[in-house]
Amino acid sequence: MRIGRKVISAIMVLALVIPAFSLMVGSGTVVKAGESIDVTSAEYGAVPGDGNDDTAAINKAISDCEKNGGGTVVLPAGTYNIDAAKDLLLGGGRGRGIICESGVDLEMTGATLKVSGNKYDSYQVISVRAVSNVNIHGGTIAGERKSHKGKSGEDGHGVCIWDSNNVKISGMTIKDNWGDGIYIGSQNDDYYKGCKGVTIENCTISNNRRNNISITRGSNITIDKCKIKKANGIAPQAGIDIEPNGVGGKIPKNRICKNITIKNTEITVKKKDNNHFAFVTISYAGNSKKVTSCQNVKIINCNLKGNVGNYTGKKVTIQNTKIAGTFYDMRNTKLKKTTYKGLWKW
Repeated sequence: MRIGRKVISAIMVLALVIPAFSLMVGSGTVVKAGESIDVTSAEYGAVPGDGNDDTAAINKAISDCEKNGGGTVVLPAGTYNIDAAKDLLLGGGRGRGIICESGVDLEMTGATLKVSGNKYDSYQVISVRAVSNVNIHGGTIAGERKSHKGKSGEDGHGVCIWDSNNVKISGMTIKDNWGDGIYIGSQNDDYYKGCKGVTIENCTISNNRRNNISITRGSNITIDKCKIKKANGIAPQAGIDIEPNGVGGKIPKNRICKNITIKNTEITVKKKDNNHFAFVTISYAGNSKKVTSCQNVKIINCNLKGNVGNYTGKKVTIQNTKIAGTFYDMRNTKLKKTTYKGLWKW
């Protein structure tokens, strides 16, 4: 079949106007798959330091990037105001601020997310929910703990990772949140599978009201080269808390946290007492000896400046680590070149 010159010319013009693997987004911006989107560009309009809410602008950039097949959303240096209760679609008064999408990375080096005070018991400054292949690098989450307008609840999290795979958080400072600095788990333990493949690296996580890091459902989780400081306010007040949600005094096998490595990390507690733990593995239902909360946990080359507990974990190894407080129980724990100040047995 012969193609006329006019048809060939039209095809050539079309190829020049719309490059391969590109998408028209917003009011006409052309973005190639895998390229970066700057939230301060005219298309999105986030202005750091102006005091206005930047949540919608950032989420629009993330959504457009995901629709285009993924890439990087860049937050240049500066302070961005974030409303962590912007999206209440999760129900039960649970809000989401920045909403991550699959295949979209956030580059935030030099950026600070300043969280506006709210009244809600439960919120997520950065929500990583039911997605995969997400990297969040750099930046600071400055939580709203001091400006919080309510008195109850404990689930106001800095980064909340629910039912997601292949997530990496690196180079971040996460502080002053109403609940946890980072929460890893499931939106609904009865219907979803939790997280798989989460890495937290080179982060400083401090002064969060409940735990600095909570792991409630997940596997293949690595915490490396982090500084974790002084969780305080409401129990358990742990540097790292591995505590699956139970049912009727038991933890179902599919909820047991597995294959967790904590290495090259320093954890400091506010007080060296029974209520502040540098690292704690506990469980639902009064820490029953018949309950297994986690399996295959390795702690390597760490400095734990507080108490440590392993009540219900199995196959726990602590190696080349200094524990500056009391070790509470030592069931199913192997110590290699590790020191501690005292021992309490269950």
